[in-house]
Parts: sequence; structure tokens; C-alpha cells
Amino acid sequence: WLQLAALMGLALALAQPVLLRPRATTILAILDTSASMGARERGRRAFERAKQELVRRIERKAPTARVFLMVTSPVAPVLPEPTADAAMLTTAIHALSVSHLGGNLATTVRLGRSLLGQEPDEILVVTDEPPPPDRVPDTVRWMRVGEPLPNVAIVGLDAQGSLCTPTDARVIATAHNFSDEAAVVDLTAAQRGRELSRASAQLAPHARVSVPLPLPPETDGELDITLRGPRDGPTTRSGWWDGLDVDNYAWLQVRRSATLPVLIQAED
Repeated sequence: WLQLAALMGLALALAQPVLLRPRATTILAILDTSASMGARERGRRAFERAKQELVRRIERKAPTARVFLMVTSPVAPVLPEPTADAAMLTTAIHALSVSHLGGNLATTVRLGRSLLGQEPDEILVVTDEPPPPDRVPDTVRWMRVGEPLPNVAIVGLDAQGSLCTPTDARVIATAHNFSDEAAVVDLTAAQRGRELSRASAQLAPHARVSVPLPLPPETDGELDITLRGPRDGPTTRSGWWDGLDVDNYAWLQVRRSATLPVLIQAED
């Protein structure tokens, strides 16, 4: 009995406490920062709603759940590594701003998986885009903000001019109506705050039109091309408004020094 008691005491002395901890889950969060997220609906940007939805989701996560946050435009991680610190994540999200670039959600998800080095337990996608037509896996949660809004955009620029008659120089601005309603827009060409030319155009739903903007003979340097609609805020369907303004501006360099001198010598 003494030997048995000694063995039991030795076993208890050598025993280490065992803590059973749940496995920490990893969440890959994708926040769409592309230009379309800057669209305004009733004065509020879709991007602000997206940030609020993502912050609410992070506040509800398990304390041990780590979040790896990625943005789409340009594709980049917001923090260098996954973190369970909800306060740090919230601060990082509030500091983000919408970009003037396009973005690709699928590319961002692939890069996020690669940087994690493992398959995340859950993928959050916060965007204004609809979910893909194929069935979304159960591990993906698609959080959509915003809705389709009227939009007219500058989609192309071209500079034209005659070698012999510089007064014929002009800018051809191409505008596209991405909306289901007709729109009347004004296009202007300006330089250093001075308007050089203005023209109006009627665009049918989903139509595209090229509008010439004549330029004075002395025009040289950078031009500001601006598109304006008749209204700058939401209206009923009887009126039209532009939901996204980032694509209403374009810039073009016009250099007179690039014009070829031409000499015509006539014998008769």
C-alpha cells in the first residue's frame, strides 16, 4: 500500500493541466471598393452602407474568430495578417475609402486564399453586385448593398483637327446611358476653369452618342471634359437623375506643337 500511495503521488505530481480550447476559425472578408460603390441613393453612398454592414458582422463574430480583410480596388490586404481584434478591424474599415478603379471579386477571393495559406472557414463578400448565377457554396456569405441606379457616363474621348485649319479642332466625347430611362445631358470642355465649349445630347435608354465640342484655335494643354444631367438628386420615374458621378469627368491633353506644318506652293 505504501508503494501504491507513492506511485499515485508521483503520478499526480507529474501530471500537467489539460485545457480544451475550441479551434479558432478564420474568416476571409472581401470589401468591394470599386468605383460603383460610390453611387448615391437618397444622398447616401453604397460604400458607407457596406462598411456599416461589415462592422456589424465583425461585432457579432466569436471572440476567437480571426478575420483577414481584403479590398478589391486595387486588390490588397488591409491588415498584414488575420486578427481577432474587433476594434482594430473596425478602425481599419472606417479608414477605407472608395476607389476610382474597377474591381474583380473573384480575383480578390483567390488572392486572399493564397495569402492565408489555407482554406478559410467562412468567406464574407460585401458588394453592390448580385451574387453569381451558379450556386454559392455554404461557406460564402454574400452581403449585397445598394441597387441598380440610373447612370450616364463618359466612355470615350477623341481629339480631331485639320492640319491646315486649326479652328476646326474639336474634342469628340462619347457618352453612354446605362439606364432604363431616356436622359438629356450637357457636355462641356473647359481649361483652367474657363469654359471653351458646350453641347447637349438626348440619350435613349442604353444608347451611346458621340458629341463634338469645338475648340478655339489657341487651345493648348489639358482639357477638363464634364458631363452633367438635368438633376443631381433622386426623383420619381417621371424624372431622370445620375446615380454615379465619378464617371462624369475626363481629361485630355491637346498639344498644338504636335501639328505638322504644311506648305503649299502653287504655280497656277
